[in-house]
Amino acid sequence: MSKEITALLLKNKIDKVKNPKEYLINCLRNQGLIKEETSESKIVSHDTCKLCNSSDFIFNKHEKICNECGATDTSVSDSAYKTYKQNISFTKGTFIEPGTTLVKIIKNGVEVTRDLARTNTFISQDPEEKRLKANIDKLNEILDSLVKDYNPMIFDKIRDEISSVWYNILLIKPEIRGRERLSLLAWSIYYPIVYNNLNINIQKLATIIGVQVGDIYSYNFVMKDIFEGTRFEKYISVPIGTETSIDLSPNYLSKIKLIKKDLKDYLSNPIKTKEEYGIVYYLSNKIFKDRKYTSTFLSEKINLSPNVILLEASKIEKFYNKNVGKRTKLTL
Repeated sequence: MSKEITALLLKNKIDKVKNPKEYLINCLRNQGLIKEETSESKIVSHDTCKLCNSSDFIFNKHEKICNECGATDTSVSDSAYKTYKQNISFTKGTFIEPGTTLVKIIKNGVEVTRDLARTNTFISQDPEEKRLKANIDKLNEILDSLVKDYNPMIFDKIRDEISSVWYNILLIKPEIRGRERLSLLAWSIYYPIVYNNLNINIQKLATIIGVQVGDIYSYNFVMKDIFEGTRFEKYISVPIGTETSIDLSPNYLSKIKLIKKDLKDYLSNPIKTKEEYGIVYYLSNKIFKDRKYTSTFLSEKINLSPNVILLEASKIEKFYNKNVGKRTKLTL
């Protein structure tokens, strides 16, 4: 049918309808030439998820996605929300399970298996695979230095759990760098070991890894953000103890608490490891005078110079020299 005949037929039809404008719009809509304004183009802002009332959201381009149930407030259907929990590659639902060492990745469109316990099989020059290999090798190097302190058979199981924690962190935080990377590496080791009722010392990990204890504690909230609500939550729920990790008597602990209260406007928040150890030294050598905790002993615990601890202790001493009444309370 020629265009001329089609045009004549269309004009004849239009002349007979009561509302030609509406008729033409309907024709164009039926042909798919008019894009309807749908709820997909509307961004609805909510403080809490309408499905589960969680306020934990992640953002992907223009979508706001509930981190708990996977709902998004960018509707693509008639409902106000649609769940994408199983389809979003970066959500917690995509984590490998605790203790998993065989992982599947896509290489050139083909699914291949990699063994976290055998990084020598990571032979690709792909930047992402090289990044994963380097970070996993770093972990294995540290674990090799720790295994002598434990039953090897028990530690092998825990080692797999540690590897799965660290691998998930590397997946969800591909740009992790510097102190945050080293701190989360420390927690990846610490939590599974403590969860399995074995002893590990944060200070020892800090020394081996090459990061300050204070930095490790300052990034602990990241572990909570990553693993809360996942199968790994059982690990991050174990108590982490105090930063000093020294077997302190109740009297020491009560005085440390009092000093922190007195110097709350002078100490860092969160308190730095050197300040914590400066407090212990000050109590031992200036208040209790038992000389139990020397600067050398404390420095070996946290891999800091004894002079750093002495400097922190001198700041505390200067404060109490100016506040004699508060100092007197420490001696009671």
